[in-house]
Amino acid sequence: MTSVFKKYKLLTKIFVIIILSQFFIPNSLFADSSYTSNTEKEMNTKIKAETVNYFQDSPQNEIVLTHSVPKEIIENTKHISRSEVKKTTSYSLSFNVGDTKSFYVEEGGNTISFRIAEAKVVAISEHAYYFVEIDMINEYGVNAVNNLITSEKSIFESKIYPIEYDFFGDMEGNLGNIGDGRLIILHTYLPSNYAGYFWGINEHTQEELDAQGYSYLKSNEWEMIFIGGIADYTDTLAHEFQHLIHYNHDQDEMRWFDEGCAVFSEYITGRMPGGYEGVSYWSENYFKEHSDDSLIYWNYYSEGNRDVRIDYGGAYLFVFYVYEQFGPDIIRKFVNDTRPVQESINDELKDKGETFNDFFYNWHVALLIDRPDLANGTFGFTDITFTIEPVTITYTEISSTIDVPYYGFYTFEINLLNRFMDVRINNKDKKRLGIVTLYFSKDDTLIDYEIYETTKEQFYVEPEKEVRKILFCLAYVDEDYPTVYGDPFGLGPQASVLVETLEHFKLRLDKPIISFDGRTLLISDLDIIFYNQTEINDANGADFVTVTLSGEKGTYYYNLTFNEEKYAGWGGEILLKGVKGGLYSLSFDAETSNFSGNRVQNNIEYKPPIPVWVWVGGGLILMSVIGAVTFLFSKK
Repeated sequence: MTSVFKKYKLLTKIFVIIILSQFFIPNSLFADSSYTSNTEKEMNTKIKAETVNYFQDSPQNEIVLTHSVPKEIIENTKHISRSEVKKTTSYSLSFNVGDTKSFYVEEGGNTISFRIAEAKVVAISEHAYYFVEIDMINEYGVNAVNNLITSEKSIFESKIYPIEYDFFGDMEGNLGNIGDGRLIILHTYLPSNYAGYFWGINEHTQEELDAQGYSYLKSNEWEMIFIGGIADYTDTLAHEFQHLIHYNHDQDEMRWFDEGCAVFSEYITGRMPGGYEGVSYWSENYFKEHSDDSLIYWNYYSEGNRDVRIDYGGAYLFVFYVYEQFGPDIIRKFVNDTRPVQESINDELKDKGETFNDFFYNWHVALLIDRPDLANGTFGFTDITFTIEPVTITYTEISSTIDVPYYGFYTFEINLLNRFMDVRINNKDKKRLGIVTLYFSKDDTLIDYEIYETTKEQFYVEPEKEVRKILFCLAYVDEDYPTVYGDPFGLGPQASVLVETLEHFKLRLDKPIISFDGRTLLISDLDIIFYNQTEINDANGADFVTVTLSGEKGTYYYNLTFNEEKYAGWGGEILLKGVKGGLYSLSFDAETSNFSGNRVQNNIEYKPPIPVWVWVGGGLILMSVIGAVTFLFSKK
């Protein structure tokens, strides 16, 4: 009997402790929502694993690349299937210096046509035959030709071949060699707008071309590159040799990546023209001022009065960024991967929880500010110095419809001066847009940044009071990565978006500090700013400042007060008494005699304590049950 009453007494104590805990032990249901900028979180310095120093020869002349071969021919002939390579017996498979051979050379123009060029072997190296058209030897003289080819042979064997082999792969690739394993480099007369070219039709036998409906094309049935003239075109040789390697490993590679790698080959072999310390001529003189260019689409015919060299400049900078972010081995890996490169990059980033789109946005931030000391090195370049030039807009209100490019950023700069200004974007077609916004202080210090995607019809960019400049960027994107494959030519699709900068004369409510312990909502550091940067306090005219909790279970209003010492501005301690449980959004409102302002803030989940009468009633029931059980045991 005594032991039963001891148990009863113990249960009563436990019950009392549970009731008291509901009133004196708060629940930590809401994390502190005080604001910390992304910049503060991610300003980490990138430690580069290795530095690769390549040959620093003097830059060569600019390569002029315009095209006359119809793009349909270029696209279709990428897909010629290749049977086992057959060694033809119509000419010798091994040449000696002085031997001659006839070659088919594309003439240019609006239709496909070929001429026959008679050429002579001027030199032989371990990996190449150096042919020069006989008429060209007669024009320039034997000594001039020999001097040029001697220099070219040395550069090809000591720099171009070994470095590109390491970065991109061997010549053989998946197709295997055609010819005897050496490359033919043919110096010949080309149309005036050709510095040189590689064309994959020469990687196939004429029999293969004829069988697949391309009898009007003529193959030389050899691994070969065409160079247009007697001049130091080793930059062109490096560029076209990369195309040959890439073709043999992946015939269906995206053109923008293939061309980006080709320009990159000029950099790593020390043959880049222009003298811009690693930045290509096309990047500096074309892409820099036209960065609203699709990375994915190749503007083959310079449509829309936009030069195709813009594409070369952008593609090179993207490949360079890939090289710096992933390391040199990744280029060879992507070249050997026969999937579209955007899928390869997307898979490479999966372990980090990122996508191709994330990588694309970070690349654009690097182009805007070139700050490799930020965001673990993703916001800048290490081995080159380069930034694009956005359109500049002052604080004057504007309303403009822009065509946002597919995987190209429309970027503009908004200088706020001392005015409040929002940016309103109307995305009427609800396209998926990638948004990059950088916020700067009056001394041009990066304060914060935002990167996100949206399909909303309308959204806003609302800078804080200390912001004096915004770099605002829009890109039309797919989910995760581009879904356009093959050889997409032209300017690419665009999303029509209305962008408005709205100068306004309203109160600005800056982000407060909010904490919630499950029962009491503590708000502090809420600053209310007038349009002329005057801070509103209780002495200069705020009629009221309120916080509103809105949810499915009801709406509740609470007044805030100004107390610099206690709240560091406007704030209050709000006991959520009588509030029904549920999810609530917080919004803040302020009003003076002439102006008003509003800010929507975090959501909170409120779980009200169990009422005392429930605990008391439950306790009485429990005690009655215990008493009844005790009585029954005592009878026994």
